[in-house]
Amino acid sequence: MTKNEELRNAYLDILKDVDDAYLMPHKSDDPTIKGLSGLFLTSVSPDYHSAKNKIMIIGRETKGWKWNEKKDVELIGRENCIDQALKSHSSFFFNQLKKKNSRGKAFHNFTRSVGKKSGTEGLIYSNLFCFALNKTIPTKSPIFEEIINLSERLLFAQIEILKPDIILFMNGFDKSSVAARRQIFPIDGENNVCLNPKNYFDEHGLSSKQLWTFDLKFGDRLIKSYRTYHPSAVSKKAKEGRDFLISLLPDKDTK
Repeated sequence: MTKNEELRNAYLDILKDVDDAYLMPHKSDDPTIKGLSGLFLTSVSPDYHSAKNKIMIIGRETKGWKWNEKKDVELIGRENCIDQALKSHSSFFFNQLKKKNSRGKAFHNFTRSVGKKSGTEGLIYSNLFCFALNKTIPTKSPIFEEIINLSERLLFAQIEILKPDIILFMNGFDKSSVAARRQIFPIDGENNVCLNPKNYFDEHGLSSKQLWTFDLKFGDRLIKSYRTYHPSAVSKKAKEGRDFLISLLPDKDTK
């Protein structure tokens, strides 16, 4: 079974009790889901299994995710909807990796930089939130807590199945993103999963916002993880943190 098939099966199980309307919110009269994007589901390269470096990049949300609004997509079953969501993710992301950097595409300018350094076959493009609301963070959605819970289950399934070597948290520092990230991946208390934290201030003059690293405890694994600004942040400090992060990633050509 391929990793994409494993992901598909996991998504089917996770979504089995989710309201059908969440898959096609633009066709629903339910005001609680009005303005939601299409559901974001992550896929990986067919060559993922043999990739030298497996790196998961977690953004915030995908603003204009509208696979569900295509004319040839109908709610004819969950399997069909999941297949369409996966097809859209694969087509979009791997086409992005082939493009040249451009203005207004900051997030995927960054993913291309990661791919150039560490290889594209093992890249995982995911998001903290599985839905956007009116093309932005879904904080004001009446089902915001449901979105967080569903996003957590999807993220955990991706990490469990794909077993990334490295995770890059690129969600930004707005209050809602930080709160959701810490709810899913606590940084302190008895449920803390962010172990062995380190910043690069003493050695490289970078603040903890510019770049912070830790070992993410996931089951019996410790996954090397980094947190920095969202790629859309344009300040000099943000760029310094991202550039230094790229320099720390494994090289695709090193044996």
